[in-house]
Amino acid sequence: MLKGLEKTATACTTFTDTQTHSQVKVTGAATPGLGDTAYTLTLTDSAWQNGTTLLAVRSGTDVVSVLSTDGHDNGAATAGKLAARIVTSLRAEHQRA
Repeated sequence: MLKGLEKTATACTTFTDTQTHSQVKVTGAATPGLGDTAYTLTLTDSAWQNGTTLLAVRSGTDVVSVLSTDGHDNGAATAGKLAARIVTSLRAEHQRA
């Protein structure tokens, strides 16, 4: 799944927003420190009030994806906090099992 996000970010660096007819910029990057592997995909557009961040994290066999537009950082901080909290909970649950 995460390799697919990376391929998408590389193959599609821009697209046209059908509502605003403006160009959306797509950026992606590996995100260290979360789970076994993590990838962040960010969409930005000057016509939008704020961008959007999708953060996907794999922890063992679990995959978590969080989408956020909260805050002035395109939702990155909120997505990161929520993903970290979910991964921590998943790991604790697996240790109990």
